[in-house]
Amino acid sequence: MQTFGYLSGRIILKEASISKINKLLWLVPIALLLIALLSLPYFYYQLMRWAICGCAAYLAYQHYKEKGCGFLTVAFIVIAILYNPIEPIHLFREAWIVINIITVFIFLYGWAQTRNKKVETVQ
Repeated sequence: MQTFGYLSGRIILKEASISKINKLLWLVPIALLLIALLSLPYFYYQLMRWAICGCAAYLAYQHYKEKGCGFLTVAFIVIAILYNPIEPIHLFREAWIVINIITVFIFLYGWAQTRNKKVETVQ
């Protein structure tokens, strides 16, 4: 009986850590994009591209796996292409400010959608 309790505790712990990782996949890009609105060294924007591209690609894959080709799947694919660090797209600063703000709203919208889905499954 104790083994089962211990085992179920490990399962709960694993689900909690996965949930924290999923939360970070939404919050880290939002924070990085908001910080990018400041005037920072180019190195910051290079690192940000890696993080945003990786998170967007992963979220596009997860969303496609769960719901197929929807708005968020396409939006995250476009974000991954825009923030591609290997072959970067060079635009002027004002354009990137607008793109960063739009990207923040897309990440917030996606995060709200996943949170609403979790609330519906709990009820």
